[in-house]
Amino acid sequence: MEAWEVFLVTTPFVFDEVAFSTGDLLAYVRRENGNDVSMATQFRHLQRLP
Repeated sequence: MEAWEVFLVTTPFVFDEVAFSTGDLLAYVRRENGNDVSMATQFRHLQRLP
């Protein structure tokens, strides 16, 4: 089972040369098969369409 947490970007920022804009979504997996410590292992950056 995968458990994703999703956050809405309210303040623009840059992380590791990736720009996140207001309204973008940032999602990451908190739990998946074989990961029992709840560490984030996968990230998704979902940008708003113009």
